[in-house]
Amino acid sequence: MKKLILSIFCFLAFGFVYTQNCGGGSSSTAGALGAGTGSFTYQGANTSILRGLANDMVSNQYLSSISSYDEIDGSPYLTKDASSATLVLNDGREMIDVQIKYDLYAGEIIASDKKGDDIVLDTRYYKEILLEKDGDLLSLKKVNDKHPDKFYEVLYESGDIVFFKDHNAKLRKGENFGITQTNSKFSQHKKYYVKGSDGSLAKVNLKKRDVFDHFPELEAVAFREYIKSAKIKLLKEKDYRQLFAAMDDD
Repeated sequence: MKKLILSIFCFLAFGFVYTQNCGGGSSSTAGALGAGTGSFTYQGANTSILRGLANDMVSNQYLSSISSYDEIDGSPYLTKDASSATLVLNDGREMIDVQIKYDLYAGEIIASDKKGDDIVLDTRYYKEILLEKDGDLLSLKKVNDKHPDKFYEVLYESGDIVFFKDHNAKLRKGENFGITQTNSKFSQHKKYYVKGSDGSLAKVNLKKRDVFDHFPELEAVAFREYIKSAKIKLLKEKDYRQLFAAMDDD
C-alpha cells in the first residue's frame, strides 16, 4: 500500500517524468519518455522535460548565433511571435501550452520554459506539433522521408496520401558599395507537395489545380465533382482549406 501511495504521489508531482526518487531506478528523461505507455498530457513547459528532449549538441551554438538576427531585416520564424503549441511525442503523449518558435532558416524549434529560458528541441522525439497561425490551427508533421526530422505543414491527409506545405526561409546577405550599402534580409518562401502511397513526392501548383492529379482516382473524382457542383474557385491556399473542411463535414 505504501508503494502504491508513493507511486501515485510521484505521478501527480512530476507528470510523466520518471526519476531516481520516483522510479526505483535510474533512467534519463529522454529514455523514460521514449519507453512510456499510455497517453498523458502535461500542461505547460516543464524545464526538466524540455531539457531532457533538447538537442544539446547544437543548442549552445545556435542560441549564441541568433543574436545576429537583430541586425537582419525580416524574420526567419514561422510565426511573428512565440506561439502556444501542443507537442506530440512519438508515443502519443502530449505537452500542451508550450511556447515555441520555429526557425525556418536554421531548421530549429525553440521552446521556452517557465523561466523564459530558450531550449532547442531534438525533433527526433516528436511526431507532431499543433499551433495557431493567423487564426488557423496548423498541424506540423514529419512527412518527407528525405528529411525525416524536418516538420512540414500538413494541409490534407488521407491514408498514405499527404498534401503538405514546405515553409523555408532564405538569407540574402547585405552588400557594401562604398557610398551605399544594403542590409542582410530574411525572406520566407513556400512550396506545395503531394506525397504518394509509394513515398514519392510531387511538387504541385495550387492555381493549376494539379494537386488532385496525385490522389487516388476515386478520391480525385469526388473532389472534382464537389468543386464543380459547389462552384469553388481554387486559387489560393485558403480555398483549399475551405474545400477540405467542407468535404470533411459531408
